[in-house]
Amino acid sequence: MEPNFINRVADCATVYDIWQKLEEYFAKRSKSKKVTDSLSALGAPLSSEDFVDAVAHGLPEEYNPFIMMVSSRSDTITESEVEALLLG
Repeated sequence: MEPNFINRVADCATVYDIWQKLEEYFAKRSKSKKVTDSLSALGAPLSSEDFVDAVAHGLPEEYNPFIMMVSSRSDTITESEVEALLLG
């Protein structure tokens, strides 16, 4: 198992708990992927910048430190990186 996933399930007591956490993680990733794929299929692809902006504007106030961190990066952040940071 990848270290990324080990950290997510380290506190799980049972195999069922592990399965639930992994299922939740992949369901969230799948949902955002479906939205971006649907927009692309409609001829309105979502750029990485637009994706990050949409996510940032949709987060509650307690995520302000996260938004500031992502906004202050000098390099372009990808959709996958944003998802990994939020879900990690």
